[in-house]
Amino acid sequence: MKKETVLKLLPFVGIVLIVAFFGATLSSVSIEDILHLTPDSYLLAALTFLGLYAVKSISIVFPLVVLYLAAGAVFPLAGALLVSLLGLWLCVTIPFCIGRFSGREAVEKLVARYPKARKLSDFSTDNAVFCSYLLRVVNLLPGDLVSMVLGASGMGYLPYTVGSLLGLCPVMVPAVLMGQNLAEPFSPQFWVPLVAIVLISLISSLLYNRYQKRKRGA
Repeated sequence: MKKETVLKLLPFVGIVLIVAFFGATLSSVSIEDILHLTPDSYLLAALTFLGLYAVKSISIVFPLVVLYLAAGAVFPLAGALLVSLLGLWLCVTIPFCIGRFSGREAVEKLVARYPKARKLSDFSTDNAVFCSYLLRVVNLLPGDLVSMVLGASGMGYLPYTVGSLLGLCPVMVPAVLMGQNLAEPFSPQFWVPLVAIVLISLISSLLYNRYQKRKRGA
């Protein structure tokens, strides 16, 4: 049993070490840093971005929007959307699998550092797609922690993934469009997606408040 416990805690030890040694660097990564790192070849660039998404999935502090914007600046629109979608799939899959492997007790020890984690108990996992979607759009916790918690909860992988991607794509798509127009930050092509992101955030907050009211009234 001791060996099993140690094995279950190993992923979290890795996460803590990454955050401890690279947290400050990762949290301040800029679009310019990523563009400087990206190879000229589209294939190698795509692999580089997927690697960055994989790092983000366990780093907690790495901002997703920087990857969206950088992808929009590097790839044609269809390629940027595809790479970003595959990257998001990695982002939601890796911590989910860590949570499933490590179990509820290990995950709860990690999220106990976050006071907002108590709000996760407000969400029912009966409707896995809706629960996953809502937890992505309301931003209660870093998405990596949400994934670990849902993985540890025993939620089905397919509905979890569908709900998570549905919750992340409404911000990802306009952010990629903004990245396509980084050279023209005062153009309508840049500002319209930015306004869309703000509206999505407002609508998400309203959706969450409505959900809370309905839950209290149930």
